[in-house]
Amino acid sequence: MGETEFHERGSWGSQAEFLLSCIAYGVGYGDIWRFPYLAYENGGAVFLLLYVVATLLAGTPLFYLELCLGQFSSLGPNCVFKKIVPVFQGIGWAMVMVSFFVSIYYNMIVAWCLIFFVVSFRGEMLWSSCTNSWNTIMCDSSLEQDRCANKFGLNPDTQSNHSFFFNFTCYLKNESDAMWATKMAFFKNVSIASPAEEFFENYILEKTETMDTFGGFNWKLVVALFLSWVLTGACLIKGVKTSGKVVYVTAIAPYVILIILLIRGVTLPGMELGLQYYMFEANVTKLLTPKIWQEAATQVFYSYGIGFGSLITMASYSKFKNNCCRDAIVVTFVDCATSIVAGIAIFSILGFMATEQGVKIDAVVQSGIGLAFIAYPEAISRMPAPYIWAILFFFMMLMLGIDSQFSMVETITTAVGDQVPALRAHKSLIVIAACTVMFIFGLPLCTRAGIFYFTIFDDYSAGLALVVIVMLEVVCVIHIYGLKNFIDDIELMLGVPQNFFGRIIGPSGYYFRVTWLVTSPLFLLAMIGASLSFQFGYTMTYGKNERLYIYPSWATTIGWIISLASIVCIPIFAISPIVRTIRKGRPWRDLFRAKASWCPAQVLVNEASHRASTPSSVHPAKQQTFTVL
Repeated sequence: MGETEFHERGSWGSQAEFLLSCIAYGVGYGDIWRFPYLAYENGGAVFLLLYVVATLLAGTPLFYLELCLGQFSSLGPNCVFKKIVPVFQGIGWAMVMVSFFVSIYYNMIVAWCLIFFVVSFRGEMLWSSCTNSWNTIMCDSSLEQDRCANKFGLNPDTQSNHSFFFNFTCYLKNESDAMWATKMAFFKNVSIASPAEEFFENYILEKTETMDTFGGFNWKLVVALFLSWVLTGACLIKGVKTSGKVVYVTAIAPYVILIILLIRGVTLPGMELGLQYYMFEANVTKLLTPKIWQEAATQVFYSYGIGFGSLITMASYSKFKNNCCRDAIVVTFVDCATSIVAGIAIFSILGFMATEQGVKIDAVVQSGIGLAFIAYPEAISRMPAPYIWAILFFFMMLMLGIDSQFSMVETITTAVGDQVPALRAHKSLIVIAACTVMFIFGLPLCTRAGIFYFTIFDDYSAGLALVVIVMLEVVCVIHIYGLKNFIDDIELMLGVPQNFFGRIIGPSGYYFRVTWLVTSPLFLLAMIGASLSFQFGYTMTYGKNERLYIYPSWATTIGWIISLASIVCIPIFAISPIVRTIRKGRPWRDLFRAKASWCPAQVLVNEASHRASTPSSVHPAKQQTFTVL
C-alpha cells in the first residue's frame, strides 16, 4: 500500500462522525419491531435482563473485536483476513456476501417506509378505512363501526351495537336483521382483516395468492425501490466523506422523533396495559426454556450488526490511535438502551389501541414487519391528529433504514476498492455500479409475489451463515493468530493499561480476554446449534388463519442456496493460498501465520516512501521488520 493509495482511501472527518455512524448502523429496524416483540413473547423483564447479560458477555466484546481489526489495519474485511490468517481470507468475503444479500432486501423495507411516508402527507389515514378500492368484504374494524354509529346519529360509545358495518356498507340492526345474520355467518368461517392489513397487502404490495405467479411488476414499488437506492448512493457517492456528514441528520433525527413518540405514548389512556405485558410482567419460568436464551443471544448479534463486515469497514477509516474501546462500549450501551426505550414507545401505543378496541394486548401485537406496517399504523390512526404521528413515525423508520443500508453498502464498495486499489480513485463509479447491481437483484421483490421472496431473503440471508462466520472469526483472531498477538496489536494502538481498573476492563483488560476466549465462543456455539435446529425443522409460511400460505419445498431450496452462498466463500477462497503454498514449497504453517504486511497502514506508507526515496543499490530491499507476532 503506497502513500498515495493510503490517502486515497479516505478517513472520517471527525471522531463524532465515526461514533454516530456506528450508532446509526447498530440502531435499525430490529430495535423497533423485533426486540419489543421478543421481550413480550419471552417473559418481559426476564428477557430484558438476559439481553443485557448477552450484551456484556458477547455483544460488546465482539463489537470491539471487529472495531480493532478494522482500525489496526485500515482495511476492509476481505483484506483483513487475507493478512491475519491467509487460509481463512474467505471469512472477509463471506461477510461481504452477507451484506450483499441483506442489502438487497433491506432496501425494500426502506421503499415501503418511503411509500407510507409520502401517503401520510395526504392528511387522511388510508389504512384506517374499509371503503377503499383495495379493501375486501373481510375488512372490518371498530373505527368503521364508530363511523356507522356517527352516520346514523348514534353515540359510538353507548349505542354502536344498534348499527354495524359489513361489505362496504353501514346498516341499522333493527332494519337489517338478515344482513346482520349474514355477517355473523360469514365471519364464523373467515377471520376479520384490519384496514391496515389490507392497505399493506392489497395497496402497497398488491400481493398475489401464491409465489408461483409473479403477477407482473408493482410499479410503485419499483419507483420506491429505485428512489431508495438513489438515496443510498447519494449518501455514499464519495464514501465516508459524504456519509459522515449525512449521519448527523440520519442518526440524530430518529432519536428526537423516538422521544416525541415515547412522550406521546406514555400519556395515552391504556398505556399501562402495554407496558405491563412488555416489561413489568416478569415470567421467571421462561428462564428454564432454551428458546429465551437463544432469542436473547440472537437479538444481540443481529442488533449490533456483528459479522456483516460493516464494523470492520467503518473502523478502517478511523485514526490509528482512536479509542475504539470507548466507542464499542458507548455504541452497544446506546443500542441496548434504544431497544428498551423503543419497546416502551411501541407497547404504550399498542396498549392504548387494545384499550380502545376493548381487547387483550395479544390481539393487537404482531411480530416482524406486521408490527411496523400493520399494527402500529392502525394504532396511530386511533390517535388525535394521526397524520402528524404517521409522518413522524415513518420518517424515523426511513432514517433508521437508510443508516443501516449505506453502512452495509459501504462494506461492499470498500471491499472492491481494497481488493483493487486502483479503483479507489473512482469511488463514485463503484458506488453507482454496486447500487445498480443490487437494485436489479431486488426487482423480483417488486413483483406482486415479491413479499414471498422477501421472506426467503429475510429468513435465510443472515441466519446460520452469520453465526458460522462470526464463530470462525473468533477462532481465527483469538486462537489461530493468538490472543497475545491480538492484545499486542491493541496495546500498540491504545497503550498498555496503567492502573488496576484499566487491567480489568481497559482496552486490553481481562474482561475482554475472558469473554473472547470463553463466553463469546460458547454463545456462538449455542447459536449455531439453535440455528441448525431451527433451519432444518423450519417451514416457511406467510399470513395466518385461513389465509396462511405454506411455501413450496423449492422455496426452501432457494433459501439454503442464499445461506450457503456466503459460507462457501470460506473454502473457495482457501484454495488459492493452499495451491500457492504447494507450488512454492512453503511450509503449511505459513497458511495460518499473519503476513508481514499485517501491521498499521502507516508503517507500510512510511516504508513505501523510504523505498521510493532510496536507491535500491544503496539500500537493498529487505523483509518487513515490523511485526506483532
